[in-house]
Amino acid sequence: MRQIALPLDELRSGASSSLIITDSNAGAFALLGNPDSWPNRCAILIGPPRSGKSLMARYFSAQSQGTVIDDAEKAGEEALFNAWNRTQSSRQPLLLISRWTPADWNIA
Repeated sequence: MRQIALPLDELRSGASSSLIITDSNAGAFALLGNPDSWPNRCAILIGPPRSGKSLMARYFSAQSQGTVIDDAEKAGEEALFNAWNRTQSSRQPLLLISRWTPADWNIA
């Protein structure tokens, strides 16, 4: 029996061809491709573990040169505040990723 080789390097690259776009993630994919439409150049991508958030974030980062903070709920208030300020001054988009909504983050 012969094993099928998976294109893991392509998946790690964040290329759009490595994403499987379905009805459930098409809206998020479209928004990640248009950060100019985000209020204040910032968006939050929320979903359960292993749902493709990090892969979509790699695609976003490769396309926009924006900043990605994975596990944003763990980043701390000061890091999030500084990232927000850099985004506002540089106009480069900021994508925060979490499995929790911001209301569940431990931030003031």
